[in-house]
Amino acid sequence: MGTKKIGIIGAGPAALSVATELAQKGHQVNLIAPEPYAAWVPNYGGWADQFDADFGKSFFSQTYAAPCVRLPKEGKIHERILSGKYVRIDKTKLQEHFLQTLNEHQTLFYDGTVEKIVHEEEVDHIHTEDGQKITCDVVIDASGTNSPFTQTKGSSKPAFQLAYGQLIKTQPHGIPCGDMRFMDFSPADDSENIATFLYSMPLSHDTLFVEETILATRKLASFDYLKKRLEKRLKREGIVVEGVLDEEYCRIPLGAAVPHKNQKLIPFGGAASMVHPASGYMLSKVLKLAPEIAALISEHTGSKESLLAGAMNIIWPQERRRCRELYLVGLEILTRMTPQRNWEFFDAFFSLPDEHWRGFLDDTMTPSELAFTMSKMFAISKSGLRMSLLQNSISHASGHLLKAAKPAWA
Repeated sequence: MGTKKIGIIGAGPAALSVATELAQKGHQVNLIAPEPYAAWVPNYGGWADQFDADFGKSFFSQTYAAPCVRLPKEGKIHERILSGKYVRIDKTKLQEHFLQTLNEHQTLFYDGTVEKIVHEEEVDHIHTEDGQKITCDVVIDASGTNSPFTQTKGSSKPAFQLAYGQLIKTQPHGIPCGDMRFMDFSPADDSENIATFLYSMPLSHDTLFVEETILATRKLASFDYLKKRLEKRLKREGIVVEGVLDEEYCRIPLGAAVPHKNQKLIPFGGAASMVHPASGYMLSKVLKLAPEIAALISEHTGSKESLLAGAMNIIWPQERRRCRELYLVGLEILTRMTPQRNWEFFDAFFSLPDEHWRGFLDDTMTPSELAFTMSKMFAISKSGLRMSLLQNSISHASGHLLKAAKPAWA
């Protein structure tokens, strides 16, 4: 117990959330990033019940009571209204809240790039490229996926979620502000060779946030390709764009290698491969686990080695590792589907009981519950889709199925 000097690498939601929790507990936080005050670029959304009530009051900028999925089926576009409220997070307000709280607690900000970390028995020395040296009791690596400072278990061939988004000013678009399109797979043009979907949020009668997304792929696809599809889609919808207020480019690694059990620091966020392997979501998870990591650091009285092991058990307990292997089965399948199979897949997926598809997306299931959901999905799928699921599972995901039974720590 007692005050500790904490070094945190990064300045995104993962870094600032855990930094804020630690600063509020009285620790000396040192935050190192190339541009620690740079505005966050990605937009964030999620299901309202993933966040606590106080967070919602402060940081929900928009709530949608009727999120929907739209899918081509039998020559028509079928729309399914999903249960639950979906929300848009006010990223600017959230970031400003974190930074203000950190400044109030005398957090030290270092504008620089970490070159190396020298680990000693009880302290760590963070060296930046411009010659700064920060000595800490504990280092938290929240610098993002494929960090050179976090040791990972084996290698992986991640897929990517690609998205190009625009905040647009339009002529009155006629979409009710309580509606949003969670996944709109209606074809953007007549030549569909890769499945993309529209993610759309009305912000006012003449303002929309729209994003063209490839959920998971290992194929070469450019942002320009997504931009053109988005423009075609908007034209087909009859939406007249008067101006583009902002643009977003997202490339999210899915299924990156998990951290080694034995670390000399605490990986967090993307550095800890906390991105949902099948959906790309992470914000609600880092907000949930940041207080747990801060409490562990504050209350721990044992060795540093046991502290680091305890942190890894919070982030990647055995049960979550088993679930991750099952999610990777789904990821392998999704990256190999034709658009037609993709549409059939999500038609079956959202036909599942709400607790099953939501549990899958929220990563709240036990391994047995997740396996049951996947088997139920298989059972209700069309015969052609079932054959595709079976073939891809055997040919490309059998290793993940074996690891799900008993994942090995390294």
